[in-house]
Amino acid sequence: MGKHKCKNPKPLSCLFTVRPSNPISIIIDNNASNQSKNPNPLSSSLTTLHQNPNSHLKFTEINTSVIEIQEEFHHYVKRQCKFGKFSLSDARFFFDKLIHTDPVPPTDTFNHILGSISKNGCFTDVFLLYHKMAVLQISPDLYTLNILMNCCSRLTEMRYGWCVFGEIIKRGFQIDSVTFGILIQGLCYGGEAQLALQVFDKMSEQAAQARDFTYGILINGLCKAQKVSFAIELLNKKLEPNLRMYSMIIDALCKEERIVEAVTFFEEMVGKCVSPDAYTYCSLINGFCRLGKFVDAVSYFDRMVSEGISPDEYNYNSLIHGFCRFNLFEGAIKVFNHMKQRKGIFSPGVVTFTIMIDHLCKQGKIVEAREFFNQMIENGKEPGIVTYNTLIYGLCLADCMDEAEELFKSIEIRGIKHDVITYGTLIHGYCKRRGVDNALELFTKMVEEGLKPTNATYSAIIGGLFQGGRVKTAKKFFEEMEINGLSPDGGVYAVLLDGLCKKGLSKRRWNFMIKPREMGLRRVLNFTVFLWMDCVGLVEWRKLLRCFVKFVIRVWFLMLWLIM
Repeated sequence: MGKHKCKNPKPLSCLFTVRPSNPISIIIDNNASNQSKNPNPLSSSLTTLHQNPNSHLKFTEINTSVIEIQEEFHHYVKRQCKFGKFSLSDARFFFDKLIHTDPVPPTDTFNHILGSISKNGCFTDVFLLYHKMAVLQISPDLYTLNILMNCCSRLTEMRYGWCVFGEIIKRGFQIDSVTFGILIQGLCYGGEAQLALQVFDKMSEQAAQARDFTYGILINGLCKAQKVSFAIELLNKKLEPNLRMYSMIIDALCKEERIVEAVTFFEEMVGKCVSPDAYTYCSLINGFCRLGKFVDAVSYFDRMVSEGISPDEYNYNSLIHGFCRFNLFEGAIKVFNHMKQRKGIFSPGVVTFTIMIDHLCKQGKIVEAREFFNQMIENGKEPGIVTYNTLIYGLCLADCMDEAEELFKSIEIRGIKHDVITYGTLIHGYCKRRGVDNALELFTKMVEEGLKPTNATYSAIIGGLFQGGRVKTAKKFFEEMEINGLSPDGGVYAVLLDGLCKKGLSKRRWNFMIKPREMGLRRVLNFTVFLWMDCVGLVEWRKLLRCFVKFVIRVWFLMLWLIM
């Protein structure tokens, strides 16, 4: 799901010269054009009524007029919500005015405001306003609770969604396909596709007709959970499956490298007169490229063009990435040049250039990578942080640390923020070239900018410190990892033990072994495996048996600590 940032632009009420103290006055002002500029207030009419008991007809007319104005205002709010003309601040403003009107508007009016806020992506604000409704004893209906469930779904907080679902049952509402659909959507977003399928079966038992949207959400959830067989079974239950459903299953089969099944499914779809689009072909092209079947990939690309479907950047990028992955750069260049010939329709974008740069950097062809980078800028394509990270990686790999540092500084000048990968790549480059002081300086700057170092960053720093003989500082960083909530992985332990072995600090190995006592079983096993690797590295092959005995003793010792 896409996230929407809830900005606070000028509220709708600012369009009026004077902010009305009561929203009803907006409509009163519009209906008062034929009256005097300073009409008598409503209170004066009530005073007159009190003085003249025979004027009850006038009071009835006024009362009727107020009710009509209120109804007109309610319709106004609904219309604005329906057409999406309310910002968050507008919605809050009118909500506050509505709860102070007498009588309180029907729940349906409040539903329109809650729905409008939900569509803007401000899900937590929906719950805040709903709480106000509950305090004022404004009873929700099924539509209200469906909105709340949808918010839980979008926030992937279905533990609260189940509570809302329980409230629906508690209030005796008839659960419809919309409610089931939202519940299934939330479970799929939360990675519980199997449970969502059970809910779907329950819905079918209750004869609730599932919508295409529900089928699509569930099929997508099952595919992401690698339950493609269940997704296919579900699709077969649908009388008229659409292109989106077929495409999701074809894409999932291709990602699992089940290309033969994907092609069979594709031809079955075409046989049922469901026309594929560029996305469907892109999935197949990706699938063939994953297996290195470029003849088939190009064949389906040409078939797509022959059917009048214009290839997009994703189709070209799939082919280019596939060729690069198998080190067939000539093929990638041919596709890239073919893409450039479509000038006027579209040209190679940032992603395309980044794929080419990434391949060249990994091959050590930093000069050619630079040329592509400059060509991208000349074509008016502004590189993003991913492109910069890729080129910095290539420069570090080629031992061009001065150029990498210059590029690092130019990112900041262009107004692009560094990320963890930018810092981590440069830190790793410095540590590899015994520039650990520069690496530590960058590490400090990264933390100051609020970026959280990863295991890979710590691994590079610890390795660099061991290379420089600064064992105490390395141990300090190792302990700092756990303080910051990071669990040392195999890579960190490998660097740590390698450094200890090279320095001949066997005693310190046992000091570090105390830590696994506080670790989980999984981390203890990882640590033990690396201890075994450590032993093998310390002795010659003729002493392997003796080393194995040491290994068994250490494992037993660690297991004993776990039991205590």
